[in-house]
Amino acid sequence: MLLATMGQAGAFAQNIRIDMNEVYPERTINLQEVANVKYIPLETTDESLIAMGPYLNISDKYIITYDLEGPVFIFDRKGKHIRTLYGCGHGPKEYRHSILAFTADFQDEEYYIYDWTRIQVYDFFGKWQRSLKVPKGIYYDELFNYNRQYLIGINSFADKYNPDNLPMDTTPYHLIDKQTGERHPLPISIKKWISKTLDRRKVMLDKHTSMRETISISLLSRLWANSYDFFISEFSKDTLYRYKNNE
Repeated sequence: MLLATMGQAGAFAQNIRIDMNEVYPERTINLQEVANVKYIPLETTDESLIAMGPYLNISDKYIITYDLEGPVFIFDRKGKHIRTLYGCGHGPKEYRHSILAFTADFQDEEYYIYDWTRIQVYDFFGKWQRSLKVPKGIYYDELFNYNRQYLIGINSFADKYNPDNLPMDTTPYHLIDKQTGERHPLPISIKKWISKTLDRRKVMLDKHTSMRETISISLLSRLWANSYDFFISEFSKDTLYRYKNNE
């Protein structure tokens, strides 16, 4: 395995090789040995019941999460519920169905909701700001705030939903302009994808109704964020990339 930091035009500033066949010594480390741990219980009220909230966005001031089927919840750093924001619907300023990807920009106090055809942008009071169009053939199953100008996401359309057997995006890691939605692929090329999808089939619910069923395996996240420092652990490659400050 190769651990690399990317420079301009894809050049490597540092290469560290890890022999996967080597036997390395093991050590058990308690989290308290390397980090200060603080437990924050989130306040439970009638307005802050979270059915399925898989991810937390945390700053020095806020803790933000969401329910996959609808509302966004904002707490302060002590866990006190501040507000619950609703925006699911079919209007031009609403997001449709479930939240497919979510991220928050704490500096500009905006949050971004991806709902398949667009990324809807709201302020921390739930007021709609703008809509970023997502063209056909793109599906962001992971989305993060990168810096003041860009989001960063992974296009896994052909692996997630591919009724037309389209080829996978060979440069699937994108910077996405927060104002225009323009995409800038990172210089990480994938020639042969390792797919998470085991099987796709068309299931007939009755004589006139059918649905597409996808069977996939759950793998680790391919994009890891630590503030504005990102690690890309693409399992179709043997390299772990570090992406920071546009390099």
